[in-house]
Amino acid sequence: MITDVPDAELASTYATLVASIREAWSPLAAADKVVAPWGPCTALDAARGFTVETITHGWDLAVATGQPSDAPNGIADRCLSYAVAVIPDRLRGVMYDAPVIGGKTSSTTEQLAHLLGHKRHRR
Repeated sequence: MITDVPDAELASTYATLVASIREAWSPLAAADKVVAPWGPCTALDAARGFTVETITHGWDLAVATGQPSDAPNGIADRCLSYAVAVIPDRLRGVMYDAPVIGGKTSSTTEQLAHLLGHKRHRR
């Protein structure tokens, strides 16, 4: 966590950090190396999968504790756009439940959770 940046330098520090993160992630975007956290996939798909997991389990915890449950700044929108591609059907019933169909959703974060089979109320 960065806490020692003067207010006047927040924007420029943020821009520098964004450039740094993009540079670190750019090899993943072109990666064809196969990694295997849950089966063969590219490094980019693994990173996307872990992001989807983090957002979805964050939603679970927020809902369970009565906290705000929406992911910040459109992260869930990006996750939802590629979640179908990074969640193999062969893992349904193993790591993921069937998608929640017809569930009333209030946000993209909740839509993502429903795609992974997560519900507000578990029985």
